Amino acid sequence: MSINRRQANLLKVLASTTSYIPTATIAGELSCSERTVRNDVSAVNTFLEQNGLAARTTSKRGTGIQLNPSPAERERILGLVKERALAMDPALDRFYRGILLLICDYRGDYTVESLARAILTNKQQAQEDIRSWNDMLYPYGARIERGRRLAVVGPEENIRFFVTHSLFELAPTAMKRRVEPQLFDGDGQFLFDEIEMVERTLNCPFTDNARHELAIYLQVMMLRIRKGKTIPPRAGAVPTAFATLLDHAEEHYGIALGPGERVVAAELFLVAVRRWTPDFQETFTPERASAHLAEDLFLALSDRYGTCPASHLRKPLALLFEAGITHKRLNRAIALPPEISWTVRFENMTLFMRLAQVMRDTPSLAKVNLFETDFTRIAMLLLDFMDGIAVSDAWRAGLVVNCGVEQVFFARDRIERFLPFIRIARVIPESEQADGSAPLDGLDLLISFDPIETDLPTAVISSAITEQDRRHINDAVLAIASHRMKGEAPAIEEPCVKKLPRNEGESLKHALHRELTGERMWSGSEEEFSKIFEMCSFTCGSTFILTYFSHEANRTGSLICDIDAQIPFRRTRLTHAAVLAVSTADERALGALSQTFRRQLVSMGLAPSEL
Repeated sequence: MSINRRQANLLKVLASTTSYIPTATIAGELSCSERTVRNDVSAVNTFLEQNGLAARTTSKRGTGIQLNPSPAERERILGLVKERALAMDPALDRFYRGILLLICDYRGDYTVESLARAILTNKQQAQEDIRSWNDMLYPYGARIERGRRLAVVGPEENIRFFVTHSLFELAPTAMKRRVEPQLFDGDGQFLFDEIEMVERTLNCPFTDNARHELAIYLQVMMLRIRKGKTIPPRAGAVPTAFATLLDHAEEHYGIALGPGERVVAAELFLVAVRRWTPDFQETFTPERASAHLAEDLFLALSDRYGTCPASHLRKPLALLFEAGITHKRLNRAIALPPEISWTVRFENMTLFMRLAQVMRDTPSLAKVNLFETDFTRIAMLLLDFMDGIAVSDAWRAGLVVNCGVEQVFFARDRIERFLPFIRIARVIPESEQADGSAPLDGLDLLISFDPIETDLPTAVISSAITEQDRRHINDAVLAIASHRMKGEAPAIEEPCVKKLPRNEGESLKHALHRELTGERMWSGSEEEFSKIFEMCSFTCGSTFILTYFSHEANRTGSLICDIDAQIPFRRTRLTHAAVLAVSTADERALGALSQTFRRQLVSMGLAPSEL
């Protein structure tokens, strides 16, 4: 069974959260009646069943509808919706077919009328589509000009990357079924065979995604050259393996490639993501500079935390530094899938902030000034190690109990899982706590299911360990940190959205720098803020998020602003900017502050409740 566009949107809405959503809310979002929503739920459940998924929707009177799949099933559900996007969304179908015709069709130019006929729509709809496509082209510095003929104008490299990135955002199945036949027109097998030859020559396997993106770019390059659009000459070396592929492409397509074309194509191969295999790990030898950077990071972590990552991570870390340096030298940031990037960074916010500070405090690493995507890759490699650091720096709690053993283990697991900066260091029977016989030395706080009398800070929670209970523990940690600092509490205020003032033509980066400086949340130079902005920011839907832990933060605080901005090479228009700044004086409270900040974003609808 297939599902229609409305049902697919319903499935996407339900899969975006684990909470119950009122039927009226869903009906309003989908522009249909509540009765239609209830009917569509049945179709969605059948679709899930036929695709081998265990998740099903549940309904609760007075509460709404819920879909609560496992993380793996959630990812697969969103993938299925994405694969059907072209078939279910005529506007998206028109975009991919229309853009390929305007940018890659060398056989003739189009008017609005002829384009409308080609994409099976009317002139009015085509005009509306062109306005929408121009919004998407804007971050790339390109636009569709409407004269006697339609023409896409702008930097040639950017136009090509716009097509490549736009096509690559499609799920593989949708790409193969709907777009590749129009794009490759019989050339696909030649391109994939040539890319495989490069891999064998270099003994360097690429990931499947990298192969696909390279093939798309090479085809777009050839079609643009046939259309008379070329990249100007530029200096640069072209390794033999890449030169051979390009020679074969010249022969296959009957096109001469200029030096600029060859250099850009070679650069794309140099930054393509390599597939990590046991054989590659055995044979790969990192460049000396990259190996030194990996060693410097090991030493910096050891100096800071008294321990360093496992030795087998040295070579993979050097590989990531080598790739990051190449990306920076060529000014080509290689994107991570958005859902991976923001999920990893949002869930592990504290660890990213710690690692960024260590790298910025190490002169050799600070000079590299990595792109955010390359920093994210390095952090992903070190997540397990950084988790261990969080454990050693955790707040030590005593769990005061008067219950069975199963409740003790449940409470300890749930507290430590949802509040990773807390470690249950001791389980204390309530009777021993009451008569004063329980040793409390070395504990930062007590957690109890019932009110108790004690000199230690205490968080009283319910046996269910709810979100409200976890908030009580989080707030207790912030209160302790405030008391120990004997100064301004390292707390962040309840969210209050303000408009971010921006001067005409001012970038988001400069506007945030000015605002954060005025709020005493940044005291460093504009150059250093630019590095923070590049390395420590990420997007979650239409929310721009910047988190940093730095001695340049005069005070700890958060800032949430309404904005209307577009980040270059990111298609989503941003509506909010959320910033968390943590002073180094508040390092011990870093985990609790991150937890509070994430909770604020979720409560305001700026981030999903479950990732």
